[in-house]
Formats: sequence, structure tokens, C-alpha cells
Amino acid sequence: MKAYLHAHLLLSPFLIFTILAPLGFPLLGAILGATIGLATSALRYGATIPPAFMTAQILGVVGVLGALLVMPSLKETNALAIVFSFLAGGALVSVVQNKPWTAELSAGDVGDFAAHPAFIKSNIMFSVMWMMIFAWFALANWQVLSPIHRWVPMILGGVITVIGPKFLMNIGRKRGIVPPPD
Repeated sequence: MKAYLHAHLLLSPFLIFTILAPLGFPLLGAILGATIGLATSALRYGATIPPAFMTAQILGVVGVLGALLVMPSLKETNALAIVFSFLAGGALVSVVQNKPWTAELSAGDVGDFAAHPAFIKSNIMFSVMWMMIFAWFALANWQVLSPIHRWVPMILGGVITVIGPKFLMNIGRKRGIVPPPD
């Protein structure tokens, strides 16, 4: 549960924008998302540059904010495509750096196991999955596909993200890779 709450806090910049933009408030979503993203980043990382995914998330929302200020008629689907393109890029960079963005979100629930290679490998898989979902969501929005084509992959990714780690942890325990729960 700690990881779930942590994830939503760190993902709040794009979550806020993604909720408010389709409701007809893209500018408000971008302002709130950027403000909360910058504040969360400052509190969590101080004066250092945040990890790739967090940086990309903030840049995406700030970029859309700038675009909306210059072009108030920017379509909601185009604004979403921009933000999700940045998310896909941030996820890719985190994988290339061998610091998968999902690891930061889930490390709080696994203790010392967060440093284990199996934990990193599984999070690379989840980060790649989300990178592909974010890229698809960006493309689907650019192409203005129906909502079902845009949202179903996101929902499936959410289900896999909830079920997958438990499944992998059970396999790891059976193989003696993952320590038994405390």
C-alpha cells in the first residue's frame, strides 16, 4: 500500500492533467500538474535533477502548459499526446540507464530486496511495458482514435501492474530468490 500511495504522489503531475484535460480543463490541469510536479520534485529530490521519468513527466506537463498559453485552441487529444510522448521518453531513458522508473515506486514495499538484480530486471520489464503503453497512448491521441482504443491498453497495464509483482514474487520465493515475507 505504501508503494501505491507513493506512486500516485510521484505520478500526480500527469494524472492531474490526464483527468482535467478530457473534462474540458486542460489549462487548469497543466497549471496544477506543473505546480504539484515541481513542488513534489523539490521536496523529494531537493536541488538535484530528478530521475529521468520524473523529469520527463514535469517537462511534458510544463511543455503543454506553454503550448496552451501560446495556442489556447490546442486540442485535448494533442495535449495528451505531448504529455504521453514525454512519459514514453522518460520511461525509455530510465530503462537505458538501468534505473527503471517503476523501481522507485515499488521499492518501498520490498525493503532490502529492492537492490536485488531480480527486482531490477522485473522493474525493467514493467517500465518497458509502460513505455509501450505511453507511446501507444500518445499515438492513439495524435490519431484521435476512439476512447476504447486509447484507454484499454492503459487499463490492462494497470491490472498487470497490480497482479504482476505478486505473481513474480511468488515465483521468486519458490526459487529461493526472494526472501519470505516478514
